[in-house]
Amino acid sequence: MKQKKLLLFAFIIASAALLQAAERASNMFTADPSAHVWQDGRLYVYPSTDIKGTGYGKMDGYHVFSTDDMITWMDHGEIFHSRDLDWGIGSGWMWAPDAATKNGTYYFYFPRPNGPTKDSWKIGVATSKKPASDFKPGLYRYYEAGA
Repeated sequence: MKQKKLLLFAFIIASAALLQAAERASNMFTADPSAHVWQDGRLYVYPSTDIKGTGYGKMDGYHVFSTDDMITWMDHGEIFHSRDLDWGIGSGWMWAPDAATKNGTYYFYFPRPNGPTKDSWKIGVATSKKPASDFKPGLYRYYEAGA
């Protein structure tokens, strides 16, 4: 339990510092991050990203940031963008991602609507052999709110 509390505290501090640094360094706006410490001991943060000032409805990509000291951060760049998907409702509406790993594969999960309106959400899955690059969007699973 103590380790979970420490990780939560580190996540909160890291997220605040990361979001401020990203906004100062570029016109990128980040939101809804998830954080994980993988086998290499680094903390990886996976936020939704957008061009600053266009609003949350235009979140249309995902970046990865990492640190091993909570001071120096590396922006690994965009792992994929709405234009890389052959499903969804154009650009935007890519929010609140999360990631997991099993047997050497990293799984990146993200919600996205797949109909003429934002009411038909799917859960997308991208995979990679690396925690911060080479993610290939693949299958999605249907999710209906309230089901």
